[in-house]
Amino acid sequence: MSTETQIDEDKIDEAALALMYLTLHDHCRAWKQIDWDITNRLHEKRPNRRPGR
Repeated sequence: MSTETQIDEDKIDEAALALMYLTLHDHCRAWKQIDWDITNRLHEKRPNRRPGR
């Protein structure tokens, strides 16, 4: 019997965005201890946004 867990990356990405928002300071900086795979996915989902804008 196999019990493979499906990971919902969209929910993980949304949680990461929430953490970035909650740790935002100076209106433009967020705590950066988010996994690089997650930040890369977020960047790919929003390619027209430039950092800091």
